[in-house]
Amino acid sequence: MQDAFIQVWRQAGRFDPARGSAAAWLIALARYRALDLIRRHGREIPVAEPPDRADDAPDALDVLTRTAEGAALHRCLEGLEPERRRLVVMAFVRGLSHGELAAALRIPLGTVKSSIRRSLQSLRACLDR
Repeated sequence: MQDAFIQVWRQAGRFDPARGSAAAWLIALARYRALDLIRRHGREIPVAEPPDRADDAPDALDVLTRTAEGAALHRCLEGLEPERRRLVVMAFVRGLSHGELAAALRIPLGTVKSSIRRSLQSLRACLDR
């Protein structure tokens, strides 16, 4: 950006309002400066990634089931239909968004949202008992 601003400062007299707006001229200058920088430095050379290691920490669901609240939640989860339980676990344990769930499972986004909502309502009712 600094290079683009310096170029604007030095070449302000070359701006022609008949050829376009000032904003478009500024954006074009910044774009061309960025492209010049990329060309000058070439492509990045990928470095070796560290190997994947197994996580030594216990599974979050295992830790949760060791408590009284966790055992109750596990019991209530077992009461859900298998597909609805799968959606809840993938969303709240694995951290997938509704959109990611819909894409991964190839089901409509609305179905994912409504299934998770109904499942949470069922879990709330089960835990209140």
